[in-house]
Amino acid sequence: MEYGIKGSELQEKHLETEEDLINHIESEHHIPVMRENETEKETMKRFYKQYPEAKNPETCKCPECKSKRRILMSTLN
Repeated sequence: MEYGIKGSELQEKHLETEEDLINHIESEHHIPVMRENETEKETMKRFYKQYPEAKNPETCKCPECKSKRRILMSTLN
């Protein structure tokens, strides 16, 4: 099993700039990324305002929440 992302995959996802990659990480994986001159508190406030579904473990797309749901579902099945 391979992990990570290849340069060619970045272009396929239209992730040509650092900002594109940061936006992808936040929107697709619900992982907040501090922007320049942002405090941690400002980052979290901005992130949860932009992605309120990330507050709910049932709808959050971060790796930790997805793993917990997968483990729970495999236990229940």
